[in-house]
Amino acid sequence: MAADNEKCIQLKCASQQYAWGKIGNESLVAQLFSGEVKQNEPYAELWMGTHHKAPARTMNDKLLSDEIKQDLPYLFKVLSVNKALSIQAHPTKSLAKKLHAERPEVYKDPNHKPEMTIAITPFEAMCGFRPSEQIADHMKTYPEIGNLIGPELVEAFLKSVDGGNEESVKHALKDAFSAVMKADKAQVAQEVQSLVKSLSGKDLPEDDKKSREMNMEKLILRLQTQFEDDVGVFAPLFLNLVRLQPGEAIFLSAGLPHAYLDGNCLEAMAPSDNVVRAGLTPKLRDTPVLCEMLDYSIAVPNVIIPGKVDGIRTYIPTDDAVQEFTMATSRLSDGEGVIFPQVPGFSIVLVIDGEGTL
Repeated sequence: MAADNEKCIQLKCASQQYAWGKIGNESLVAQLFSGEVKQNEPYAELWMGTHHKAPARTMNDKLLSDEIKQDLPYLFKVLSVNKALSIQAHPTKSLAKKLHAERPEVYKDPNHKPEMTIAITPFEAMCGFRPSEQIADHMKTYPEIGNLIGPELVEAFLKSVDGGNEESVKHALKDAFSAVMKADKAQVAQEVQSLVKSLSGKDLPEDDKKSREMNMEKLILRLQTQFEDDVGVFAPLFLNLVRLQPGEAIFLSAGLPHAYLDGNCLEAMAPSDNVVRAGLTPKLRDTPVLCEMLDYSIAVPNVIIPGKVDGIRTYIPTDDAVQEFTMATSRLSDGEGVIFPQVPGFSIVLVIDGEGTL
């Protein structure tokens, strides 16, 4: 991208080589990364911002924060997901401050981390708790999950669903989900193996990558190959599955359980790296904190598909309290141009493919 305006600053941005990233130049992150790419290593995230963990630099190796004499109020990323990320959620501002004060070596900043995710390719994720009737059906259909929860908590959840009281359902769901996530590791492995054995003999349909729907049982088998005998293999029984098509987005508020599964996306968030995890990860798990902080509301994913205005799609967080960022995209043909509206502060412009003049 050639810059005619002297106020434009070209950036060198850091990559994060987490184990779940796509490998070598198969990763969009590696393709966008300005450094040397090792073809046998994963490239998971490209960080564009001033967060202290991986700050952007100018072409003369000056910190972006020094160049603009402030920190950006957001962090912008590209993700290339090859296998499932952790079962996770992000804390509220108040909880983030508490966790940072108590364990700064784990929770390294005191900020919340609301996120907006825009699919670049078909992008698969788990997001929010399923409708309670679906979870109840899964407890009846798959005895392994009931064995982990225990008969009393299963009965309590089923009764709460029949009663239809939202607060009772949330309370019973918290008890049931927490029982699974905190279950003895050996029992989890036994029940995972039993579930996988029962599903392996079934003739499961192929997934249609153009469909938003994902096959839950195929995903369970896939997760077992990625994280053998892990408690997170049971997560699809509780969480919504969604496949975004390019240009579609979801907003992830504090306390919303989620896990990305496959694909490339853009992601904007408050400038934080606070993640609380409890499954599908080799990283630190903080299961008690996660189970306590989750929002147990039924949360069918709200897929955001903004219309084009003057060639631009603008993605605004669905929580009015989130003021740190908005995102806008445009896809241009040869010879076309577009004018992005002026916004207060500093914008980061990312060109994913092609060339042009800014």
